[in-house]
Amino acid sequence: MRFYSDVLEGRTVLINVIYTNCKDACPLITQQLNQVRGMLGERFGREIVFVSLSSDPERDSPAALRGFAEAQSADLSGWTFLTGAKPNVDHILKKLGQFSPSVEGHSTLLIAGNVPAKRWSKIRPDAPPLAIAERLKLLADNPRPGAPAAR
Repeated sequence: MRFYSDVLEGRTVLINVIYTNCKDACPLITQQLNQVRGMLGERFGREIVFVSLSSDPERDSPAALRGFAEAQSADLSGWTFLTGAKPNVDHILKKLGQFSPSVEGHSTLLIAGNVPAKRWSKIRPDAPPLAIAERLKLLADNPRPGAPAAR
């Protein structure tokens, strides 16, 4: 799977970084995102997708990520949990400004973006779910470059 063309291209996304052995922040943030998911209604999985990227690719196998997602009641119809070869994951995390040399030291900031419009923002994970959902809706409603603005 290619991160840009298979996961991001043409979408509005919310990206966060997790690791499956985390006992505090990662499950809490995932539960917060579950609330956001509910506020997006039918837009979730169609217009707006979530991506959780592992900061621990050496231990977070696809099966471990699937187990984490299931334990957190993540709706996999619009939420992708990704891992990969450590050099590839580290490269993506560096490009996103989320890299940390330690698994536990990863950033908890959420990255939201309308990929076609090239509009991005970082959101604090402790922001109210409604505020996160509204930010995602605003990003998704932003037209593509060169498209006429909505009236």
